[in-house]
Amino acid sequence: MLLSHLAEGNHPPKLLTSHLQNVAQKCKDEILNLSLDLQSLITHEKLAELSYQIGNFHDLGKASSFFQRRVNGGRRNDNRGNHAMISALTAFEALKEDDYDEVYRAIAFMVIVRHHGALNDFSDIYNQFQAGVYSYVSEIASDILQTGLSEIKELYPMDLVPVLRKISDQKGFTEIWEKLNTCFETLVDKENILHFFIANLLFSLLIDSDKKDAARLENDYFDGNLDDDILNPFPFIESLRKDNPEKFSPDSKINRQRNRFLKRIDTHPEISRENHLYLITAPTGIGKTFGAIAFANRLKSKLDKGKGRLIYCLPYTSIIEQNYDEFEKVIYHNCKAKYDKRPSRYLIKHHHLSLKKIENRIDAEDYNYEEYSKDILFVESWESAVVVTTFVQLFHSIFGIQNRLLKKFHRITGSIIVMDEVQNIDPKYYPLIGKGLKILGKCFDCYFLLITATQPEIFNKKDGAVEIINDEDFMQEEIFNRVKLNIYQDTKTIPEFAKGFINEFKGNNALIVMNTKKSAFSLCKILEDHPSYKDYKIFCLTTLLIPIDRQNIIEEIKSLLKNGNKVMVVSTQLVEAGVDFSFKTVYRDYAPLDSVIQTAGRCNRNGEFGVCGGELNLIHLKEEEKEKTFDSYIYSPVLIQHLEEILTQSKYESQDFSSLSKSYYDKFDFQAVSKQLLEAMEELEYSKVNKFKLIEDDYAIYRLLILSDESAEKDFMRQMEMIHQKEMTSKEKYELELIKIRLKHYELSLSEKEFNNSNHDNLSDDFGVIHYSDINDNYSSNKGLILRETDKNNTSSVEVL
Repeated sequence: MLLSHLAEGNHPPKLLTSHLQNVAQKCKDEILNLSLDLQSLITHEKLAELSYQIGNFHDLGKASSFFQRRVNGGRRNDNRGNHAMISALTAFEALKEDDYDEVYRAIAFMVIVRHHGALNDFSDIYNQFQAGVYSYVSEIASDILQTGLSEIKELYPMDLVPVLRKISDQKGFTEIWEKLNTCFETLVDKENILHFFIANLLFSLLIDSDKKDAARLENDYFDGNLDDDILNPFPFIESLRKDNPEKFSPDSKINRQRNRFLKRIDTHPEISRENHLYLITAPTGIGKTFGAIAFANRLKSKLDKGKGRLIYCLPYTSIIEQNYDEFEKVIYHNCKAKYDKRPSRYLIKHHHLSLKKIENRIDAEDYNYEEYSKDILFVESWESAVVVTTFVQLFHSIFGIQNRLLKKFHRITGSIIVMDEVQNIDPKYYPLIGKGLKILGKCFDCYFLLITATQPEIFNKKDGAVEIINDEDFMQEEIFNRVKLNIYQDTKTIPEFAKGFINEFKGNNALIVMNTKKSAFSLCKILEDHPSYKDYKIFCLTTLLIPIDRQNIIEEIKSLLKNGNKVMVVSTQLVEAGVDFSFKTVYRDYAPLDSVIQTAGRCNRNGEFGVCGGELNLIHLKEEEKEKTFDSYIYSPVLIQHLEEILTQSKYESQDFSSLSKSYYDKFDFQAVSKQLLEAMEELEYSKVNKFKLIEDDYAIYRLLILSDESAEKDFMRQMEMIHQKEMTSKEKYELELIKIRLKHYELSLSEKEFNNSNHDNLSDDFGVIHYSDINDNYSSNKGLILRETDKNNTSSVEVL
């Protein structure tokens, strides 16, 4: 009997015929369950059948004796044991007998040949012909004809004997290879971006179905999870009113507006299955998370039963926890016992710091590394009814090429996708994302809601978008006119600004948002050293703080503000989105308008200081030596130019932000980068598509572990011990995975200069560690990593300010 996979745990070996049939049927069923409108390119039924055949052919090459010897422990360095190329070529040639358009035969080839890796350019694959691929593929074809075909031939509607004979013959092989090249040229010439998304959908279905069947995963934990009514926020809100009538009184000014906001969403007549693009533009503090839940609940009620997975996306991992908690409270209130029994059936969070575990899928005593590996497959394919995740996870699954990210693309189709704080996306990607979302809405039955206080021009009413809440609905309400904005255009050095600040500031709390870590450290040190602020708790909040300290500091700052303590925070941009601070006085170094308005959301956030009771001061800081402004290090000059062009006055108020935003975004014309990526997608040039990076982090390629407490040190030492073990039990492998996840909360990503200027022990050229015993001299829990640079004579070290 031919095997696809060896025995695993209590499971017997997987038969190749069973694996091929299971994957094929799963791919087909998933396509049939989707609502697709592919503009007459290919019918729904034909695509489902193509998906079935891709699953049916994807591991055909495992029928060779070469692979069977490999799977049973034989030589792994024998090319003849590879199966993807022979499987892909056989599918390409065989599918012409089943009346498939040559474009879709080419796509089927690409999906199968790359199903163990990332998608890549056909030209790279074609070059393998020159590299001698025929020599081993022809041997595999001949071998399958002689040994394995008899066992699998009944799976296929066409006779594979002439196909495999043709592949084994050099003339026939060359004919197939040249035809394949012609088909890809035809595909490229059509320049239809839908082909990119169709290929990604078929690839996603194959790799997800393949991995799960190989792992012997059953899906009964999630079966029917989209049928349950879990998203109605109003019963939970009513319970809050009963438990805390003073705070949640519907008679307070702010709660009247919040209730009006929710009611407007819940009763909006244009929320329907026909409309796929939605916008909510509303002020900070109005309750946008509850608004997003109310929107999803309303829209889901208009969809067919079993439809409408909610994918809620945020720009930063640092703000996921608080939003996840809000979702959990609503969902738990609606289904209590069901949630206790299977919480991950309804809700997961997915980002690089999160534990990828499906709660209560199996008994705790049976849990081990193999089970955790299976849970990763479930988490990363977004099986839950609600997924709270990051923009990176979403957009790199839509516009990406990587295997691990693309395996959830088919879960995005047909989903309700809410993008909160969407203004944080780099404007150069607006045209790309706008076109991509419109296609996914129209052709792949996705529903998108962009929700923010400063709505960028990603799509608009001309594109058919429904404005559920527009910027005039609430922005002009007196209670949301919370901030006075003062513009100071003269550039100052940090010491000059600090001198003026010290002379003028007499308040209880202040937030100062800087553009670089270095400038934040410089200012923070001046303020710390000044006697006027000895009674203040001063923090320097930057990405030089490890994630666990960053989150703890944010919570401490909230507590200090709530209790009226004296507190001063110097921060970088990480506070701009979703961090629930409310300072009376805020300063912001020059930045794009959306960043300025987001910073205003940390000022008088709850209106506790009255109408225009908060003060935001826009300042322009420069270096002392170079006369270079700090904004020039991180923002495109054109963004600052647009800012200066629209700020024609020296003073504004919150109620002006709406008109300022319109003027600002009207100036944008970022077409070049998006145009290049869209053309690459049309031509399936995956190497160029791979240049899409939502977060440009090429500079931060060095990793540093900062073991700031004894538990982290203990975890690190245990990790080192386990890594050097010759063998680990399954329980130990799982223990190691948990340690790795915990240690991620103690890890920084640094530039080369930052890495070299930190005092650490090297684990490798780009990975270091600061041990707990050395922490006091090298790391501050209030300010973060202490950077030092050597003086010109190389004789001493000085702290970088």
